[in-house]
Amino acid sequence: MDVDSSFFNQRIWTYKGEGNAHLVLASNDNIVIRMPKCQEHQTDRNCEDTVYYYNIVGPQFIDPSYLPEMKVVTVPKEFYGTALNICKNQRPDYRMKTNLAMKMRIATLMADVCFIRKCNENLQESIRQIADKASTANKSVPTFCVEIKPKCGHLPNEASIPEENAIRRHVCYFCMLQYTNEKMRRWKNRSQYCPLDLFSLNPNRMKKALHALINCPQNNLRIFKDGVLTFGADSIDNLNVTLNEWFPNCKDSCNDRRTPTENFIEIIIRILLSDRAYGVIDTSDELHINSKSILNQMLNAQRLGRSDIEDIHPMFLKLEEESSKSKIAAEAVHQLKSFKSSLWKNIAGPIEGDDKFDYSRIAKSIQQFLVAASFKDCSLMISIRPKQSLIPSDIRDKSSLYEYSVSLIDLDIKNVSRINKYMKLSKEVCKCFMEKAEIPYRLCQR
Repeated sequence: MDVDSSFFNQRIWTYKGEGNAHLVLASNDNIVIRMPKCQEHQTDRNCEDTVYYYNIVGPQFIDPSYLPEMKVVTVPKEFYGTALNICKNQRPDYRMKTNLAMKMRIATLMADVCFIRKCNENLQESIRQIADKASTANKSVPTFCVEIKPKCGHLPNEASIPEENAIRRHVCYFCMLQYTNEKMRRWKNRSQYCPLDLFSLNPNRMKKALHALINCPQNNLRIFKDGVLTFGADSIDNLNVTLNEWFPNCKDSCNDRRTPTENFIEIIIRILLSDRAYGVIDTSDELHINSKSILNQMLNAQRLGRSDIEDIHPMFLKLEEESSKSKIAAEAVHQLKSFKSSLWKNIAGPIEGDDKFDYSRIAKSIQQFLVAASFKDCSLMISIRPKQSLIPSDIRDKSSLYEYSVSLIDLDIKNVSRINKYMKLSKEVCKCFMEKAEIPYRLCQR
């Protein structure tokens, strides 16, 4: 699809949210633009690299039907002023330290996956299909979307953890981080969510995890109604009331002894346990656990290389030191940074040899660690709508059919330059947990 100044000027844009690296705007015709923010070590090719990384890394670990198409576009200079005005008074305080990278003049474009999409469509077809659905849909029955940032779903390899940090063998990084966030006053309350529960594929543990996210969303859970944020860290309303408005049929279709929130959680669990990025679920069917679920695909990617920052940091320091002395080491660093190099064609391939001074082996280990890190920081968008078009009007209020789509987004590059930061954070988070956590420690269930 062609993009020029009129593409930006002819649309009504609203603030959608932001992360560390991007600020996100959505248009009135279901398009999302991710605009880079000022980052340390940023380059003019950052957006092109992001899309190339997404396209070459994502399909090596994730069924491509979960990966919506992205495109790099040039942003007119005058649109940055428009974007800043749109975001005025809407950005969270803790995000105000970074602003748009106006000198870059490029961004990434994709369909708004807050709406149900069919899979394996190109960007233009996906946007048109979503818009057609929106125009013909029954306006009294909204589409809602749950955004989950699951984080890391496993404990580190025990052999990688030194004895002084032995607690890391039993408590995951997310659970430890809650005490650092509390110390920094990042959030009002500590979250009881543990990623290991969600990734367990055990329905009871998944239910526990989703309840914890609803009780304390932080930046790990957001819920949208027809593309508009209605529930999250800064908008915690009574979810039962909201869900009753969205799904008056949910009480009858799931279980009339449970609250709307509990029925809603059941729908989400069924979708997460399925092995399809798009389809229809029936809440009256027996629950099946699929080994090819999106959570299992993400977990396998997160376990890539089985290396912890405790292993990787000394490797990185060694490679960094030797790259100024050795052409072989310098070439290994180049391969690591160039996504078009042969190193990136088979990321999950085995690390051959056992020579700790083999620079290619070191580069491969670092690469796998960084790819695993990107899968620990991406998000799932689960869009859902009662499948009313399949249901006769006389039984519509008791329908158990829900149409859905699942998209994996924010699979962004983790630069080599972050490794020192990762090591520093790991030490700080572990130290803060040991100082502030109540004894006996609440250990994570494997």
